[in-house]
Amino acid sequence: MSYNKPSSLLELAIQSLLRDENLTISSLRSLPAELLPRLFLDAYAHRCWKTLKALVQSWPFDRLPLGPLVQDLFPENETLKAVLDGIDVLLQQKVLPSRCKLRVLDLQFTGQKFWSAWTGVHFPVFSQRRHLEAVGPSRNEKARCCLEVCVDLFLSGECGNKMMNNLRRLCLDINILDGIPSKQLENQDHPITEFTSEFLQLLHLQELYLESASFLQGYLDQLLRNLHNQLEVFSVTNCTLTEEDVNHLFQSPHIYHLKDLCLRGVPLTSVSELLRALLEINAATLQDLGLCGLQDPQLEALLPALSSCSQLSSLSLHGNHLSMDTLEKLLCCTSGLQHLSLQLFPAPLETFSRHGVPQSGTFDLLCTQISKILQDLGYSRSIMNEGYNFTPSPPPEFYNSVPFNGNCSDSHNATDLG
Repeated sequence: MSYNKPSSLLELAIQSLLRDENLTISSLRSLPAELLPRLFLDAYAHRCWKTLKALVQSWPFDRLPLGPLVQDLFPENETLKAVLDGIDVLLQQKVLPSRCKLRVLDLQFTGQKFWSAWTGVHFPVFSQRRHLEAVGPSRNEKARCCLEVCVDLFLSGECGNKMMNNLRRLCLDINILDGIPSKQLENQDHPITEFTSEFLQLLHLQELYLESASFLQGYLDQLLRNLHNQLEVFSVTNCTLTEEDVNHLFQSPHIYHLKDLCLRGVPLTSVSELLRALLEINAATLQDLGLCGLQDPQLEALLPALSSCSQLSSLSLHGNHLSMDTLEKLLCCTSGLQHLSLQLFPAPLETFSRHGVPQSGTFDLLCTQISKILQDLGYSRSIMNEGYNFTPSPPPEFYNSVPFNGNCSDSHNATDLG
């Protein structure tokens, strides 16, 4: 990281504070909130772990973007340990300090703008998502090391049982095992079973996000069995699961009162009946739904269940391979949902030639057709296509766009509701 030259007064004040950690800690409540990010960086640079721990307990922002500061995610990382110790203290208190607004500990490389805005310190921007790294002679040993880190650091002793008992939202993004067949992990004393058993500690878990967690292939049922409560949010994206995993998922009693369901990059073509049943079970509570991995027959089988989701407010279907006829049926089917205000569709299959080349003329015609359908149905909601925005009011207000027929993991111009 590089520093812009700070004011001499600010620099001298921080240096004076950090010479005496006890003085720093006792002064935190009276320091301006604008000073704390810079104090945090200097405490990090000077390895003032007690000050870091105390700063976490007085952090005046809802997010602490630690990712740019942490070079690895192993338990021996002193910065991470100090921050987690501070969070542990917070979670043991019945009433949080009035100044502390911390809600999210961000371990991704996503905080450069925050630090730059508040401190003038610039970190390098990395385009790749953070990976847990391990050093070893084989990929299997790396995989084992990575999971042990997760068990030991995030779900076990390093955070403390009390901390995990209070956890309500858990996001897992662990893709170091991508490309390692699950069979290679079998009978190798790997810690996946231990990892899933740690979910028994999560007594108040309400939101579970699994992204690129393909190491759970063949073990998802173990994780689901160890859940205590009904989840409000369940999201699985870019996970290579078996059909048996998906069957266990859709029959789990812990996802029967969902408000938000996202299934993207998950095999859905052979389980449409189970998915239909799951939507029916959650019809009275489901507000946000994102699905990817469907074709016309599968989506049409879901239409009756979708029409019964009375609380649904957003529906994201980008990345699916759907025809214009099926999209029209979907619009008609969901026209009676009073709370549905935003839908995200893929470009219809008819937009593309047999070689997959987008045909702009055809796309424009289909856009006009969809807008006409919206007007006839009296829609007052936004219908967004990957790369296109349809509005129901005549004359249609179109935006410059390019038809896009991406898969579940492709980026798109509209907001991803999943």
